[in-house]
Amino acid sequence: MTHLPHLPSVCSRRSRTTSFLLCLFAANIAVAQTPSPAIPGNHPLTEAQQGALLIAELRCGACHAGVPEPAFPARTAPDLAEVGSRIAPDYLRRFLAAPATAHPGTTMPDVLAAAPPAEREQIAEALTHFLVSQASQPFQPQPSDQPQTAAGRTLFHTVGCVACHGPRDPAPELPPNPQRPEEDDPDDVPPPKPSFAPIALPLGHVAKKYSPHSLTQFLFQPLRVRSSGRMPDMQLTPAEAQALADYLLDPDQPHAPPLTPQPALVQAGRQYYQKFNCAACHPLPGQAAAPQIAAWKATAPSRGCLSEKPGPGPHYGLTAAQSQAVRAAIAAPPAPAADALVVAQTLTALRCIACHIRDSYGGVPEEYNPYFSGTEKNLGEDGRIPPPLTLVGAKLQPA
Repeated sequence: MTHLPHLPSVCSRRSRTTSFLLCLFAANIAVAQTPSPAIPGNHPLTEAQQGALLIAELRCGACHAGVPEPAFPARTAPDLAEVGSRIAPDYLRRFLAAPATAHPGTTMPDVLAAAPPAEREQIAEALTHFLVSQASQPFQPQPSDQPQTAAGRTLFHTVGCVACHGPRDPAPELPPNPQRPEEDDPDDVPPPKPSFAPIALPLGHVAKKYSPHSLTQFLFQPLRVRSSGRMPDMQLTPAEAQALADYLLDPDQPHAPPLTPQPALVQAGRQYYQKFNCAACHPLPGQAAAPQIAAWKATAPSRGCLSEKPGPGPHYGLTAAQSQAVRAAIAAPPAPAADALVVAQTLTALRCIACHIRDSYGGVPEEYNPYFSGTEKNLGEDGRIPPPLTLVGAKLQPA
């Protein structure tokens, strides 16, 4: 079966050469000669445009005043109301103490980066007790009764997980591409195959983070926890979500016994939650976000969050290219975003470009091509590869 991902409130045939060129001119986007490492994937964004996307994705406006609202769907932070029942307490403790170590690639900043190791551990312990105390039930690490690992392996490599997370098994052999009469049309020239480094968001932390039950629930309804759709709802059935969870988890992964929140640590964690302004991104009952700090344009580009050396504020561990892109966005004069730029930033933020081509960007990289399959074998690649989004606006009608 074919699954179509569901994204929250976001709005075939390959384009002919003439239409493709017209669309490329109409886009009016300055296209980088090669994709910058600031943002992964085959996108058309300039350095400053990538910086604007990073500013929105890292939720800089949650703390800084004057950050313009993005024209594309804003990213929201995960809902922490039930995080104590969803995530293993021992993982949560390690993640709070050093986010990038526990989960490489996370957008969660390290708010304890400047603290001595012993203090980091003490604060992370208190925050863990506070967050666990908010949950309606404890974390349940019981294994699945009848693990469906083989079915989960097949699902992972066929429903689209590979596009964003990379494969975990060797590539299958590509099916033959049948020649269809209409493909003899000399004007029907397919767009060039993209050549770029694929997106591969690591999943090595998942086995330490979830139980079979909590991961199944997340995969079945990811938008309940991460409402902005960076992890789309792949329209899995409950059985498929469980099989995929069985495949991603390690049955031998040990978890610490359930954590019983201690009142003194819960109170200390509540105070730390307020002190570090966690509520700016993760609202919880009884927790108020602090007033916003320095106006965005007045921010020193070599200090604070953009400093290479961790300070008292959040530390994101940005690469040099990412920091430079953010600085370029801050320095750029304000200008209304053209529709084509909004589309490009939206498709890049939601990683639609991991599967779909639009104009001259996006598409399935060659390394991942063999993992895409379809039920209509006679359509060849048109039945395997997600359709291009060039001119798709002319096909869509208002609901």
